[in-house]
Amino acid sequence: RFRRVFGGEAFEYLPKTFVLPGDRADLVMDAELEASQGGGKKGANQGMYIVKPPAGSQGRGIRIVSDVDSIKDKACVVSRYIADPMLINGTKFDLRLYVAVTSFNPLRVYIHEKGLARFCTVKYSGGVKSKKNRFMNLTNYSLNKNSPNFIKNNDQLRDDVGHKWSLRAVLAWMEERGINPAPVMKRIEDLVVRTLLAVEVQINTNMQLHVPHRTNCFELFGFDVMLDANLKPWLIEVNTALSLAADAPLDKAIKNQIVTELLHMVCVKPYDRRRLAEKLQKDKDKRLQGGARKGGAQGSSSRGRSQRDNARRRDVIAGRVHALEALTADDVALLRESDEELSRRGGYRRIFPNDDSASRSQAECFEVARYHNRLLMAWISRGNSLSVSDYLAGHHRNIIPPSPAAAGEPPAAQP
Repeated sequence: RFRRVFGGEAFEYLPKTFVLPGDRADLVMDAELEASQGGGKKGANQGMYIVKPPAGSQGRGIRIVSDVDSIKDKACVVSRYIADPMLINGTKFDLRLYVAVTSFNPLRVYIHEKGLARFCTVKYSGGVKSKKNRFMNLTNYSLNKNSPNFIKNNDQLRDDVGHKWSLRAVLAWMEERGINPAPVMKRIEDLVVRTLLAVEVQINTNMQLHVPHRTNCFELFGFDVMLDANLKPWLIEVNTALSLAADAPLDKAIKNQIVTELLHMVCVKPYDRRRLAEKLQKDKDKRLQGGARKGGAQGSSSRGRSQRDNARRRDVIAGRVHALEALTADDVALLRESDEELSRRGGYRRIFPNDDSASRSQAECFEVARYHNRLLMAWISRGNSLSVSDYLAGHHRNIIPPSPAAAGEPPAAQP
């Protein structure tokens, strides 16, 4: 859908993928086209697909096939097999990147400097004949740790030993061989942001329906990415219920830092569940009685704001008014929240939004133009490093007070 809206070049990181049973006819057509381009003969890895069951984990049920007619599953995901993966010491590997989304409106995305590389335990040879060797083709750690060839890393200071490395060790390995890892990481970051943009509408819609306040939620995602022989990153999958278990010192050191710094960055605040539930019920009763709505997943709703506030937001979205003109108290609170969060980031690095060409290009791929995204992008691109308070002192002495409904919003509550 994202490709249909913005064009195929807007997201080039996903192997050709089919969701069965709906895409079965397209899958058969793709396999026939692949065979015809190969003159009817299957070369090394030609016409190979990887099949994943729904809601699977730890590599269970994943298999590689060359004959799509053999796929009898009623529901599964089928993707083109990446036939020419980048190899380290002759083996396949994938990267696990830890991505924190602290807000979807506005969208704020961070990636942690620490990550992991998971290796297969049998050297890669490719070809249809080797497709049944799961230890050669599947990088799942939970699978490979049961291989007789598995080497466990028992020293967190030696992060390039065994079948699980740190991301730092992989980037160092590349540098030692004359490969500049910086552009590779830039493409990986672009992959991450565009993946989140592809689901931004659905997530924000559900937040409006089910989440009491915009700042209630944050998420840590595990992005699994594979590099091919040309150093192009490919999205393998995105994990939400990612495993944070640590069965080795390297695992423990990395995951402890990732979780600790995430909780510090989002600054979870204590609150009284009972009082919040009572307040939400009172707000609901008032709405049912025709009163003004208070709160809402995206901050104060359009019904809770003044007509002037709503008109200004429409003008900002349409480009008729600069987003930093006549800021409201709600706007100032959001900008302070974003700046303070960034100051607590630790080993996380914000990859969206930033004042650079990548973020400006990515910002063109929002399916729905949202005021908070325009506001934060304008703030980041303001051309100076003034704090919110100093900026206001020099530019906006008169801040529009919050609307009555916005003033009664519940506090930021829970992850």
